[in-house]
Amino acid sequence: MTPGPARARLAVFRSGEAGMTLIEIVVAVLLMATVTVVMYQAMSASIGFSDRGDARLRGFGRERALLDLLHRQIHAAMYDEAERKPWIAVEEDSLRLVTREPLIAARGPVMAFFRIDSGRLYYQERRDYYNGDYREHGLPVDRMRLLAEDVSGLVFGETGDSGGVTVTLAGREYDIYPRCLDSGRLTR
Repeated sequence: MTPGPARARLAVFRSGEAGMTLIEIVVAVLLMATVTVVMYQAMSASIGFSDRGDARLRGFGRERALLDLLHRQIHAAMYDEAERKPWIAVEEDSLRLVTREPLIAARGPVMAFFRIDSGRLYYQERRDYYNGDYREHGLPVDRMRLLAEDVSGLVFGETGDSGGVTVTLAGREYDIYPRCLDSGRLTR
């Protein structure tokens, strides 16, 4: 009588030519699980680094855009003949200036208002820049547009008697001068 297929397989396992023991299978599964966990942790860490890098780049982009706006508007500040200086009023938490480079209006000179309140930067501009109330009081925050969030490190200051503006942002200071102050000589 010839042995059946089940007996033939049993004979192969007994001879030690093929097959795996339960311990070998458990060790293989544990090794695969360990490799999978290590790979997951590495991928998770790299995604975290990427997200933090993206956030930093977005922050640098916002800072750069804000500095570009301030530079453009301060650089185009108009000269006040009566006061014999640029039309710029600087306080620690606000900046008012008459500029030829509006952000909102299509063109023409405007009174631009920047105000820092509770870590937020607000902005507004008015075409009637000759209105004396604006020079004295500016605009209340509730009549201004939110321009940027989380600007707690932003501070405005004067550059001394030169008529420029010092902008402190993220621990760095930038001195920006209007074009109407051509190399220290007042020009119109």
